[in-house]
Amino acid sequence: MKTNRKRNRKTKVSPSIGHKKWSKEYGSLLYNIQDVVDEYNLLGFKKESKGDHEGAILCFNKALELNPTHIEIYNNRGLSKCHLKDYLGAMSDFDKAIIIDPNHA
Repeated sequence: MKTNRKRNRKTKVSPSIGHKKWSKEYGSLLYNIQDVVDEYNLLGFKKESKGDHEGAILCFNKALELNPTHIEIYNNRGLSKCHLKDYLGAMSDFDKAIIIDPNHA
């Protein structure tokens, strides 16, 4: 009678978003999701300060995909849009930040 050896092996289950994940590629513990959001925000801020407004917006977009309730990132993206003279887009971002936290305005 054949036995299923796989049944006895421990299987790794992918953790849900927000928890630390194990990377087989690098064999190390990756950042939790908020650390990644903060990194994208910081990178966007650096790009913005160097005048790369489009690059900054891309970074802020990535951060907001991971955490769509981060007020500071909406404000940062709004400022980048202002520099590109996208005033309607900037207003939209500022409005979203106010909707999320009216006391932060």
